[in-house]
Amino acid sequence: MKDKVFTVIIPTYNRSHLVLETLDSLIEQTYRPIEIILIDDGSTDNTNEVVENWKMINDDDIKLSICIIYQKNMGPSAARNRGIQESSGAYILFLDSDDKLYPQCLEIFVAAFKSRKADLIICGYDIFDDYTGQIKKKVFGRPDESQIELVL
Repeated sequence: MKDKVFTVIIPTYNRSHLVLETLDSLIEQTYRPIEIILIDDGSTDNTNEVVENWKMINDDDIKLSICIIYQKNMGPSAARNRGIQESSGAYILFLDSDDKLYPQCLEIFVAAFKSRKADLIICGYDIFDDYTGQIKKKVFGRPDESQIELVL
């Protein structure tokens, strides 16, 4: 059975110093195929150059599609909407350009979609200390009684 494409939409604006860590966390995912749609929302720093260089280095992964879209600055909501318009995946994840995923994150999400026949997954996140790398705080999703929470 062929795996379904997981689209990750990343809006970015002037994040040349952070966005590579976000993209690297996608390379480390155990799930494939992944479609990455990065929307550069009018950056005025060297975000385009940094991302294009990253794409050239990582474009050989045959189960990883990387699309970079440049648009004038219209804000993160417009960038996310543009990403949805361009996506071809069965699953969509919005990821900010300063976020990182644990390596099995997408694999766990797909398993939850399949086993629960879910249309939407709400998840929490960890906040890390920049200096020690230790988890400072765990923030869990806030589902109501009609939703199921998957805790990693």
